[in-house]
Amino acid sequence: MTNLNFEIKMETDDDGYATFECPFCESTFGLSALEFNDEKNSIYNEMYCPYCGLSDEINHFYPKEVIEQVKNMAINYMNDEINKMFSKMIKSTNNKYIKMTYKPLKNRKIENIKTQEGTENIFECHNCKNHIKVEYCVGKAKVFCTYCGLDI
Repeated sequence: MTNLNFEIKMETDDDGYATFECPFCESTFGLSALEFNDEKNSIYNEMYCPYCGLSDEINHFYPKEVIEQVKNMAINYMNDEINKMFSKMIKSTNNKYIKMTYKPLKNRKIENIKTQEGTENIFECHNCKNHIKVEYCVGKAKVFCTYCGLDI
């Protein structure tokens, strides 16, 4: 079995924050792309929702747009491999007794993912010094650090 790697690029907002989504409450929040990719934060293998405080593996916090793009990239890869296989098969089997044709599968469009600008506020965790961008509304008393889970 071969391992495949696909590169997903997501544009950040003007402040350098990328959007993530809680798998539990489906709220969105922003993380600094520089901090998220920083080596010191590679020790974290789970993430906390800043709104509900629940935690899960980091890859469960990618937004729906990213998941859809990954699916489309995998489908495109599969389509390309099937098209190559049938193309080779047609070349090797077509003769005066056997005639084979096929219609190549079409790839799905891969669009750039852009983080939307919003009215979120940036908070700094007093414990780990990382930053998070959340919608801080009246009535919300707590914001949890996405990295360490503590109340900011």
